[in-house]
Amino acid sequence: MNRLLGRIRSSQAGDTIIEVSLALTVLALVLGTSTVLANRNTKTLQNAQEQNIAARYAQQQLEYLKTRVAANPTILSSAPAKFCMTSADAAPVNADTDPNCKITNQGATYEQSITLTPVAGNDQLYTAKATVQWDTLTTWVDSSGNTQNRGNVQLTYRVYTKLGAKRDPNSTNCGPGLVWLSSEARCVPAPKVTLAASPTAIYTGKSSNLSWSSANVATCTASGSWSGPQGTSGNKTVFPVATGSYTLTCSGAAGSAAASATITVTPPPPPRQPLYRCYQFNTFTGNPQILTNHIFTTNSAECTGGNAGGQYEGVTAYVPLPSNSGAIPMYGGRNPVIQDDFYTTNYQEYYNAHYAGWNVNSGVRFYVYPYNGSCTVPGTTPLYRWYSGVTGDHVYPVSAAENPNNYAPADGGGTFVYEGIAGCVFSGPPPATD
Repeated sequence: MNRLLGRIRSSQAGDTIIEVSLALTVLALVLGTSTVLANRNTKTLQNAQEQNIAARYAQQQLEYLKTRVAANPTILSSAPAKFCMTSADAAPVNADTDPNCKITNQGATYEQSITLTPVAGNDQLYTAKATVQWDTLTTWVDSSGNTQNRGNVQLTYRVYTKLGAKRDPNSTNCGPGLVWLSSEARCVPAPKVTLAASPTAIYTGKSSNLSWSSANVATCTASGSWSGPQGTSGNKTVFPVATGSYTLTCSGAAGSAAASATITVTPPPPPRQPLYRCYQFNTFTGNPQILTNHIFTTNSAECTGGNAGGQYEGVTAYVPLPSNSGAIPMYGGRNPVIQDDFYTTNYQEYYNAHYAGWNVNSGVRFYVYPYNGSCTVPGTTPLYRWYSGVTGDHVYPVSAAENPNNYAPADGGGTFVYEGIAGCVFSGPPPATD
């Protein structure tokens, strides 16, 4: 019995030692975790404290700036692009080089700076951004995977200052887009004027619209092909009778500027009508390639008239109306024997041809302009004349590149001979006049 009781006591003693060991291990983990959390909380509190210090320095920079500019609106004219304020009555200094822009407080070094950005629409209003940076106790990984530990606080304030774009108070060289305003001893935006005409080319009797705008001016005056005071921006419809230049001069405190636009006026294009080209062949021959014929007419119905069948080949040119100044008649007639239409501006040639057999539909067929070594009416081109004695066919193309011999085999194999220029016609329809 005594031996059994001894074994029980030995077993109970062993269990107690294991329990104590486990308890000590758990206690160590709890103490270690508490220490880590305590350290982390300490860093968080420290960072928060440094954040507050940086915010106070940024606010102090803006207060210094506000007080200094109120006392001297031009104090920032010579300020560096990035500066700091060391006191309320000191001039701005270079934030990158002046050691006074860095302040050490409780082991952290705070780097101070101010930058200015102009506010659109007011050349004296700027946004001042005060920035304070320092090395923090904690680190983090940014979106690029880089470890960072820089704290950053930024505050902004809108400040009125006569800064312009001027950096050197001893110089009146303001740079592009600015002029020196001596009455205020500063750079200001230069006067600007734009003037445009639409359209810039018109026909006689038509109108054009003038539109303009300006900046940094007070008054505008027109000169040239128009006159009188004008608004600093606007639109005006004009009906010029001749080509002319329109000028607008605008002035203000910073000086004056001018802009011009030219409107070209030309007579309207002469009226015209289409000259149709038709191809015919005699239907009474065994070979339709024999006795072929080309007709040029302002009446497309003639393409299938008479004892012939044929086809419409389109508009070959445009010819002037009888009322057009300088237009001359094109005489013509058809020879019913050889099935050929013949056209000429030479009345004697027409007279001779008429009695030689070209006596059907005789008279004036359409009108053209005369050719005297060149086509002088704007927009006109020569009307060329070719003739084949084999098929008895006159052809009048408007392109020098259109050689009827290229299709002569289809017309019975006849060779076409170039006979000169019959007159001048328009190669296209009239352009729009609106």
